Amino acid sequence: GEVLKTNTYKVNEDLSISETEDTTTIERTRIIYESPYLIIDTKYKPSKVEIKRIPKNEFSELGLGADLKDNHILSSAATVKLIENHKNHLNEQLTTSLMNTYATKEELSNIVTTIPTIPDDLVNNETLTNILNEYYTKSAAEEQFVNEDELAYELQKYQEKGDYALKTDIPTIPDDLVNTETLTNTLNEYKQSLQASLDDYALKSSIPIIPSDIVNNETLMNTLNDYRTKDDLITTSIKHMQFERVSEIEYKTDPFRNNVYMKGTYTNSSDVEVRFDFMFQKYNDSGENDWRSHPFPDKPSLVIVWYHNITTDIYTLHIISGNSLPFTLEDMY
Repeated sequence: GEVLKTNTYKVNEDLSISETEDTTTIERTRIIYESPYLIIDTKYKPSKVEIKRIPKNEFSELGLGADLKDNHILSSAATVKLIENHKNHLNEQLTTSLMNTYATKEELSNIVTTIPTIPDDLVNNETLTNILNEYYTKSAAEEQFVNEDELAYELQKYQEKGDYALKTDIPTIPDDLVNTETLTNTLNEYKQSLQASLDDYALKSSIPIIPSDIVNNETLMNTLNDYRTKDDLITTSIKHMQFERVSEIEYKTDPFRNNVYMKGTYTNSSDVEVRFDFMFQKYNDSGENDWRSHPFPDKPSLVIVWYHNITTDIYTLHIISGNSLPFTLEDMY
């Protein structure tokens, strides 16, 4: 049948566990105590584990537990005994302390007969000091005060010198006065505020003189209507140009010609129909095959574009203000 082996171990003073002399070592067996667990490390399963506690001295005094350690285990009876020992120890200390601190009734009765009656109007030193602080000593009073005759004599001398005056002779000081620093800061704030306001203006001497012989753009355009530019001196017998609507935003026209009068209407971004009658004059922002005119001085974003498609050789006319606007062309000449 199965052979059982019994191994016996003991717990050392340092809480390590070692085998007793009558134990046959089992291969790879290790026993470790890690409170509150007992760990058995072996490849063989133990069939039974027993723990026995053998006191070193059954008759040792428990006392107040001064020799106990964290890993010691007490029985219920030992715990009760330890508590009782502490109670007795505290009673002894308390009794000794009270007897040394307090007197007995008999001792007190002997003392009372010898104590004189204490007056009930006494004050302690602190109270006395606080009261006396409100008073002058004799020597201090002589230094701080003069008699009435001496005071009148001294005042008379200073009054004759003009060093002193009666309160009734002192004028009332206005309560709305300010010191120099406050006045300076206030004036600086006004100065900065005034300077900020003046920054929007110019001195008369800085304003250039406007010549008296200049004309505005409208007057210039009206005057130039009777003229042609040097690069447009070719004359023709055809006064009116041909044009054909392609869509509501585009017309197909005859080839480009500068200084052509155009009449018609266009619809602005607010869906309002606006009439126009102007001379198309190409501006500096014109290209080689797209010519631009800005005929409305009050509407700089409104541009008339005359475009030449070199692939189809077709000329078209558009009115643009951000996007192409619908327009109706009535005449070109």
